[in-house]
Amino acid sequence: MVKQQTQITNWNNYGWYNPWWGPYGGHTEVSTYDEGTLVIDIIDIKDKELAWRGLGTKIVAGFSNDEKGIAIVNENVAKIMANFPPPAVQGK
Repeated sequence: MVKQQTQITNWNNYGWYNPWWGPYGGHTEVSTYDEGTLVIDIIDIKDKELAWRGLGTKIVAGFSNDEKGIAIVNENVAKIMANFPPPAVQGK
């Protein structure tokens, strides 16, 4: 899943011209970027229910080649799967 995000950066005022005129300088920047979420679902075949879900979110950018894109996906899959299996639930 990919969704567009907005980032707002306020570059504060630089100083004062005169007490009567107010601040000068500074500005606000608004930029947008695409954020992708990778979802990994582990299904319990016996119960046919979701047993575990892992999520990873990262800014999606154009890649200069397929190998770089694949490496980034693999890195994120490894980070997500580092939390699997989950700790045993008491009483199960």
